[in-house]
Amino acid sequence: MEFPVIVDAKYCSPSEVKLTVAKKNISLHDTYQVYEGESSRELFTVWDKNMRDSAELTYEIQLEADSEPTFQVKGDFVRRNYEIIFKESSIAAEVAKKHFSLTSIITGKSNYGVLVSPNVDQAFVSAVVTIMEAIHNENKEKHSGKHSD
Repeated sequence: MEFPVIVDAKYCSPSEVKLTVAKKNISLHDTYQVYEGESSRELFTVWDKNMRDSAELTYEIQLEADSEPTFQVKGDFVRRNYEIIFKESSIAAEVAKKHFSLTSIITGKSNYGVLVSPNVDQAFVSAVVTIMEAIHNENKEKHSGKHSD
């Protein structure tokens, strides 16, 4: 299955890319919009499909040019084990948090393993992982540390 290019084909190989992620303040869903650099050119939107606060949710991603969601993000967001799925059938990327690594213990920072399928836009995957981390941190703050890293 052919994956769409979200930003530009050159981002399928390592290079610098600038994206702006903005949380929509007035929305029924947790909604994040991603723009190219600091421009007003929207690339895609991520939102909570079910509008509920739970460890196992489905988030949908709609590309700016599409009329329906193209990707879904499903999995266990508390444990940071989830998949980015293209058109409900092909895995575009898999994310898994590496627990208890020496680096994470020393620095207090999380380490992730991200497996990106060939020809999938790496800038897109990085933006989605960043958004999922922001959502997790917001939910953790709302629940006063109810969930642990």
